[in-house]
Amino acid sequence: MGRGVTLALAAALVGVVAGVANWARSKFQAGPTLDCPARVDLGTREVGEMATAVFQVHNRGGKPLWVGNIRTECSCVGVEREQEDGTFQKVEECWLNPREVVRFAARVAIRGTPGREIINRIHFSSNDPDRLENDLDIVVPSVRGLLVEPNSFIFGHRLVGTPCVSEVDIYNVGNAPESIIDVSCDNDWFVPAVATDNSRRAGSVPPKGEFLGRLRVTLSAKAPGSWAGAVKVRLRREGQEYEAAIPVSVTIDEAISVSPTRLTLPRRSGEGLAYSATCICRSFTGGPCTVSPAVVPAGISVRIVGPETTPGPPMIEITTAKELKPGRYTVTLKAIGDGSTTSIDLPVDILSVE
Repeated sequence: MGRGVTLALAAALVGVVAGVANWARSKFQAGPTLDCPARVDLGTREVGEMATAVFQVHNRGGKPLWVGNIRTECSCVGVEREQEDGTFQKVEECWLNPREVVRFAARVAIRGTPGREIINRIHFSSNDPDRLENDLDIVVPSVRGLLVEPNSFIFGHRLVGTPCVSEVDIYNVGNAPESIIDVSCDNDWFVPAVATDNSRRAGSVPPKGEFLGRLRVTLSAKAPGSWAGAVKVRLRREGQEYEAAIPVSVTIDEAISVSPTRLTLPRRSGEGLAYSATCICRSFTGGPCTVSPAVVPAGISVRIVGPETTPGPPMIEITTAKELKPGRYTVTLKAIGDGSTTSIDLPVDILSVE
């Protein structure tokens, strides 16, 4: 190779190196430059666990970098910044000097369905002109834990005195082998039990996991009302006992009811005080029903507008005398429908107009 060619190659190499250096210098001096991961993998976690994802944010630019407007899509995620003493504190925004690296931590309460991936996304803004809006995903590729299918005992509205049953299947997904010890409920409306045939619910599609058993709750309520609570399941895993709760709720209705269940008079209207109000009588099944006054206090009148004169369920119009003293009065109605006769007490509160 001739000397001239060698000198030419050397000059070209020097030019390339200088160009790269100038580019890097201009890039560094141009402004703030954000560098951070787009995804942090927490690995397999258990439902109910509190996990921590630590990640770094680096300002590779030549001017201060602002990171702020930090927000998450779920209240189960909180973002913190590492302090000088090594502790972490909640953060909403921060500034990074040129070349500074800051550590952040995302605290994640593990929720979701066992056997499935969960992604919690963190959104934040910066003053890097190339990355004004950013996302960072905290990923749990698989959640392990107790899987209840469906996730609650479903009863909805039920007729008083009519027994009914709701069932769920319980699976162990990803944990060490475990077993059901017993089940209980604080409300005597519900009688929970573990099915003795050790089979899944009819028509259910078994997900991945160890089948632990089928739970059956029998509902038998003697009076109307509503209740929401949980069926408690006691389990054993690796010699240790623990308790899980499965939601259950129900509203027990009379065979025939009125709505609203209470009236207050007089009421204000566009024309002044009104001394009458109406309620509707309905049967639980939606079938036809009739209603008539049984006990009416003095100073109160009751008029029934039945299906014969208006379409739909019967309407009850209550009118009070203007001179009726303030207090609570009770109108008793006799309702017939769905093959039964029901006595309904309708409270009427009379207010003072002075």
